Amino acid sequence: MNEEKKKHIPGIYNYCDRWCEKCSFTSYCLLFSNESKIATFEILNDRLPEAEEIMDELFETDDKEFEDEIDEGFSIEEPDEDFLFDNSDEEEEEMELEENENEPANLIEYLSNEYLKQSQFLIKSINEKFNFSSTPKENLPMPQIKKIYDSFETVSWHHAFIFVKIKRASQAKKEYLKYKDKDLKEFSKYDSDGTAKVAALSIKNSIKAITELQEYLPDYSIELLKLSSLLMRIFNELEVEFPGYKNFKRPGFDD
Repeated sequence: MNEEKKKHIPGIYNYCDRWCEKCSFTSYCLLFSNESKIATFEILNDRLPEAEEIMDELFETDDKEFEDEIDEGFSIEEPDEDFLFDNSDEEEEEMELEENENEPANLIEYLSNEYLKQSQFLIKSINEKFNFSSTPKENLPMPQIKKIYDSFETVSWHHAFIFVKIKRASQAKKEYLKYKDKDLKEFSKYDSDGTAKVAALSIKNSIKAITELQEYLPDYSIELLKLSSLLMRIFNELEVEFPGYKNFKRPGFDD
């Protein structure tokens, strides 16, 4: 086993927000390492690698858990021009898989779906005003605009992530209640609590960012206040639905 493999933290990528450029744990993440290799391969060969090349030439890994990730499928794609800070690859894949099951099944799913729709509308409006999606951060004028950008970026990144993670946590909870097998119940409970914790952290980060936007964007004060109130309600419901999330230790992050 080489030094790179030794320092990887098993499963660290399972309960994160996939915002790699903001993460200080990328050197410990096998998923980040392998996706970087795919990106490098594409640059050097002007094409994405075939599945056989990924498994045999690029990775050379014995990590069974990561091989399962590959079986599920992931890709490196260009961001949507209309949504510079849209959800990460993982969330796009999960939403695509759930396309035909997108109707909220309980109150917390309904509320998070409402937040998704309302925040998406506001994100578009703010982006049209400041033209963030086509202006590199280093070219933004004035310190105040940079602060707005940072908060806007946070809200944009997490706005769809919250709904997807809450829906996944709810599904895992249903599986936990349904399964009779001890190991299956234990895994479902673990996944439900871990996913709920990721959602909780996204909610907290979004509330903080929205509060900062309220200071700089008085013209949007009503809309931002509604979003903040909705997130608080979602957070309260999350604590009722997934009380075990508080005790969940995310690999690497909470060690």
